[in-house]
Amino acid sequence: PLNKNIKHILKLLNENGINYFIVFDVHRFYNNFYKKYSQEIITDMIIQILKFCAEFDLKIVLHLIDSTSFSSNRTFWTPVFEGVTPFSRIFNFIINRKINIESIILEYESEKHILPSLNNLKNYLKN
Repeated sequence: PLNKNIKHILKLLNENGINYFIVFDVHRFYNNFYKKYSQEIITDMIIQILKFCAEFDLKIVLHLIDSTSFSSNRTFWTPVFEGVTPFSRIFNFIINRKINIESIILEYESEKHILPSLNNLKNYLKN
């Protein structure tokens, strides 16, 4: 039923020419569910949502942050690809399925994580 409702809402948005983006906060899934589910199950959830987004060619804004722990404590933040979030698997899926990534938000309160995150993203995309 939820899937049907979402499809109906997306259809209405498209029919009315409303421009929208899906903001996809990757780390939040792990942060919210790591006590209940394994990392692999959470990653599978993320991939299922990305499959849904691909099915409808939805424009996605990736909200990225990485951490050495799945807790919400900001002291554990680290540059993207240097923490526990399995970005390689997620990005492999995004690239292989040609997911429509419109933009990326790096949420860091310290400059020390921004440049390394950008460099890590560039290096990953080169390979």
